[in-house]
Amino acid sequence: MISHLLNVPKSKAAWDEWSLHHKLSHDLIRQAIQKKTGINLAQYQLDPIDLERPTQFLQNNAQSHIEMTTPVGVQSSDLQDVNLGDDRQLVSWIYIHWQEHNMVELALGL
Repeated sequence: MISHLLNVPKSKAAWDEWSLHHKLSHDLIRQAIQKKTGINLAQYQLDPIDLERPTQFLQNNAQSHIEMTTPVGVQSSDLQDVNLGDDRQLVSWIYIHWQEHNMVELALGL
């Protein structure tokens, strides 16, 4: 599942698939943090992504990353300041975003 987050979506269908796997990863991480630490993280609206207005997704995702990285000691990156329509920024963002998910999942033994 986490490997799907390395895919750089270029179409609505690809974004929908990426978004679903992204949400599933966040769900697993939240459950694992709750089980391991007793901390109940907020569940933000991450799926589906409104590609016409991605600001809300970017804000929700950035906040979710700050909250999920803190309990496991992983440094969160700025995942909000990106133009998803710019291919270079998108490719970089996808990789940095995946790295955070991967580091948190590894820290939680997922």
